[in-house]
Amino acid sequence: MLQPAIDLQPPLRFVDDVTAALLDWKRSGSGGVLVTLVGIEGASPRPLGSQMAVNDRGDFVGQISSDCAEAAIAREALRALEEGRARTVRYGRGSKYLDVRLPCGSGLDIHFDPGVPVDVLAALDSARRSRHPMALRLPWQGGIDSIDRAVYRTERLEHKADADANRNLELDGTGFVRRYLPQTRVLIAGRGTYASALIGFAHALGWETCLATPDEALIEQHAHQCRSTIRLNRAADFDSTLIDPWTATVLLFHDHAWEPAILAQALRADGFYVGALGSRQTHRRRREALAALGIDTDKSHEIRGPVGLDISARTPPEIALSIAAEIIAARNGGC
Repeated sequence: MLQPAIDLQPPLRFVDDVTAALLDWKRSGSGGVLVTLVGIEGASPRPLGSQMAVNDRGDFVGQISSDCAEAAIAREALRALEEGRARTVRYGRGSKYLDVRLPCGSGLDIHFDPGVPVDVLAALDSARRSRHPMALRLPWQGGIDSIDRAVYRTERLEHKADADANRNLELDGTGFVRRYLPQTRVLIAGRGTYASALIGFAHALGWETCLATPDEALIEQHAHQCRSTIRLNRAADFDSTLIDPWTATVLLFHDHAWEPAILAQALRADGFYVGALGSRQTHRRRREALAALGIDTDKSHEIRGPVGLDISARTPPEIALSIAAEIIAARNGGC
């Protein structure tokens, strides 16, 4: 019989898209279970569609509760893996597991599927790497020995309207669809302590970080935290092709002469956020400079300036925190 690890602990770093870990485990010959939160009665610290992946040793990534039920969920995943079939289990209110109680008093319906095929997980992984939003359909009654493997399938989401960050799960009578969106990318153009602090926050948040700067020392300092770096010798070196609908662009220059040409490129791209450091007076001047480059007033109004939420931030780390918070709010549709 499969036995869980003696002391099941959640990962130290939160992972939202757990399918990459599940793919690695299955490719290495380990069994694995995809666990999905499919129902909530009451309140929940995590939204519908939240997932965990559990391997045949009881190791897991992801989070479905607030760390109060993950160990029990991992043990149930091992039972599903041993039996080889999918199941849905209630935890908390109305559950058969009297020893698993959620502090919030809610009930959570959690689906366990040990049968997600490697080729389906590989398609999701390819889409994740190329930053294409995808949907995964899972059957209620799947499993390792499912006769009709076509019940597991992926579908590319072509339209931004199909990729709503606040609507990542849909249920029907035969199964459910889980949507996967590209992770937040933050493209930081600038130099100095503000840029350095924001890189640190972005990295801690698990964002894909890109840096464009004239400062070679800043590149050397943060290259290990960045997906890509660009040495700016002039504003025209800025690469707006890095900007997609899931990208936030932040300009952190004290020498504002860099800004107009870079901001013009960023505003013509389709990122969800553009912000720039500076006072209100500086912001008025930059909008005037953008108008001279043919950027209309409505478009320049999209720039967040002064950048960041108003939390009375004063130090570079505090300002970086306010910027990160504003990006999160914008990505989640809050502002």
